[in-house]
Amino acid sequence: MAGAFDGIFGAMDIPYGWMNVVSWKNLEDYVLNFSLQPAKPLKLSADYHYFRLAQGRDAWYWFNGKPARQDRAGQAGQDLGHESDVILRWQVN
Repeated sequence: MAGAFDGIFGAMDIPYGWMNVVSWKNLEDYVLNFSLQPAKPLKLSADYHYFRLAQGRDAWYWFNGKPARQDRAGQAGQDLGHESDVILRWQVN
């Protein structure tokens, strides 16, 4: 974990997806965002995340910073998974 990036002051939900399964240590997050506001009180947002390990020999870390899985030989690959988020916001007042 030497030189690993530590997330934005513990922030997890907004920049890294809503599932909170991974931490931004040894992580690459490729994101596509889409937002639509058909009326002033309504907003629809969709995000797609593709998570990969930055270094295959380092660990995949939980949100609390503890290692979840690690292949010290780096043979397991770097792909962690995908996440899709769809959020509909309606401002009542």
